[in-house]
Amino acid sequence: MTDQQLLTLTLSLVIPISLSIAALIYSNGRISEAKETLRAEIKAETATLRTEMATLRAEIKAESAALRAEMAELRAHLDSGFERLEHALKLHELEHHR
Repeated sequence: MTDQQLLTLTLSLVIPISLSIAALIYSNGRISEAKETLRAEIKAETATLRTEMATLRAEIKAESAALRAEMAELRAHLDSGFERLEHALKLHELEHHR
């Protein structure tokens, strides 16, 4: 093989390999940039979700307190009604079952 043939063969291998390496380096840079962008977006969305979750927790807590208050009011009303019934039953027994 002559020097010229050897040089041609070497160049035919070195140039495509060099271009492939350059493309990989460029691609890795773009991938890193995309990863950083995604990380930033995920961080922002996570903060938004946490804020929304805190708001929902507060709303649930307020609704729970309101429901407890209503249940206590209903229990008091029912207790009062049962007391009236018991009193009426005692009066009935006293008046009619002696």
